[in-house]
Amino acid sequence: MNQSEFFAKHGYAYIKNVLTPEQCDNFSKIMLDMKNSNILRYEGAVDSYHYKESYGGNHNDFEAALREVTPRMEEELGVKLKPANSFARIYYNGGTLPPHRDRQGLDYTLSITLSSTLSFEWPLWCTDKLGNQVPIFIHKGDGGMMLGTSMDHWRTPLVCDPEQYAIQMFMHWSFS
Repeated sequence: MNQSEFFAKHGYAYIKNVLTPEQCDNFSKIMLDMKNSNILRYEGAVDSYHYKESYGGNHNDFEAALREVTPRMEEELGVKLKPANSFARIYYNGGTLPPHRDRQGLDYTLSITLSSTLSFEWPLWCTDKLGNQVPIFIHKGDGGMMLGTSMDHWRTPLVCDPEQYAIQMFMHWSFS
């Protein structure tokens, strides 16, 4: 079964090398610099149920990357995509993302690991089209793509040392 057949059957796919190591390092630096400059939003203060210990934001370079990877995602998954938005988040000890579905217009969701100082893998979970709860272990530069508006997805609470973190980028597309 090829990637597009797997995606059609299960509603998710693991995609290698979405971003280069250099892009991941650059985007991680942007996120950490924005956090240190108090540009990122502390999401725990805005919505402590959904996010707890995390900081999120966007940057023009993330939007450029979204447009850049769109043709490849269309080819690999066999679907037509309309870019919607990108976003990145730094998760710290206690960071979480409860089971949810994305809002309309964010129909396809790609979660990419930019960097992590964790000493373990912290999976993104989803309930696939067949009803299976599936952990997706996403390595640096790789991504987990899913049908974000029709599939529950989440992250369990992160338990790590206070100075450790994981940085994830999210790219979204709408049905074209």
